[in-house]
Amino acid sequence: MNKLQKMLSLYLKKTYPLSLCEIRMFDVRRKLNPEEVPKIKPKPVEKIKHEEEVIDQFAEIEEERIKKAEREIKETQEKATSREDASQKPLGVGDEEKPKKERKPAALSKSKKKDFELTSKKKEESEEKAE
Repeated sequence: MNKLQKMLSLYLKKTYPLSLCEIRMFDVRRKLNPEEVPKIKPKPVEKIKHEEEVIDQFAEIEEERIKKAEREIKETQEKATSREDASQKPLGVGDEEKPKKERKPAALSKSKKKDFELTSKKKEESEEKAE
């Protein structure tokens, strides 16, 4: 399983740079006395509590993000409704609808530009006569 080699390798790398750590021979020279046998300590409970605290912190952060997103959504909805209200506002005294400008084509030849200008002048004259 190489568990011992991995642990040993990580420990030895701090002292000297290693690329490989192998155990060539592993013997039992003598049996250990009961006093020499290391006692296995249970994992500390504090670590588990710490993980719960971290999870709680993540939950708090997520709640803050959700609230922030909800606020942004409400603000954008309010802006949209205020713009719709302004665009649907009835015309008051002195308010007149402005005529929409005609869009000129991007690239025209000289002859087509003259034709376009003549037709736009004719339209303006006919509108003035109608008023």
